[in-house]
Amino acid sequence: HAFTLLERKGLNTVQTRGPFHQNLHDAIYHVAEAHFRVCWKVVGRVDKLEGLRSESPEQLQELAREIVDKLASSQAVDAIDLQPEDRRDQTLCNSILWNRDVLRYIDLYEATRTGDVGIMEATLPHLAFRFAGGRNSNYLTEILELLQCLQHDWPPTLCDFVRRRCWLVNMTGCPRNFLPLDKRQEYNIKSLKVTDRVQGPNASWDLLKARSPAIPMLQAVSGCSRYSTAVVRETHLTDLRRWTREGLR
Repeated sequence: HAFTLLERKGLNTVQTRGPFHQNLHDAIYHVAEAHFRVCWKVVGRVDKLEGLRSESPEQLQELAREIVDKLASSQAVDAIDLQPEDRRDQTLCNSILWNRDVLRYIDLYEATRTGDVGIMEATLPHLAFRFAGGRNSNYLTEILELLQCLQHDWPPTLCDFVRRRCWLVNMTGCPRNFLPLDKRQEYNIKSLKVTDRVQGPNASWDLLKARSPAIPMLQAVSGCSRYSTAVVRETHLTDLRRWTREGLR
């Protein structure tokens, strides 16, 4: 199990509190990085990734297509399933399934961060099948109703409004800073209850109301100060990258 090799504890059970989601996200990204490093070496027929530096951009693009077609697609899985049972490489099949699914995950995550609502909408049918397979009936119903509205019920102007105004928000105007609306609201709740909460004997709703206009500026100053200081921060991300290079490469 990749998480065991990476010494990532607490990821086998879903948790709603703590840094579980971020830890799982980091682990998924770095296991994916390890998988596709190997894919590049296999398809490029090299022992080290440095051997691909001599390839032209067109050749690298062709190798990337070959990786997707042969090592990260449903067609590749179907080709293995068509083989006699005693000749099927189940380990390879599982790796292809992982590659295919994790590419979809990364695609959706990056589309969300960059504000590409077109890719997000194109992912909806895939999410519907995934929720159906996982018996997540409530999520499946939400996806199907949204697809029905976008493709049949709503007028084009309403569809465009929903895509542009109801899915993502960017509070900074900077690239790659888009957030889903519900996640942004969670940040607001944390700000009110934890980060910028009023406390002490004079704490009241009136005091919070008086301070609220200054909270966005305080958050901006805090963020600027945090990233302007030269502090080296060791995170799980650092550990995972080291393990990727030394253990899974």
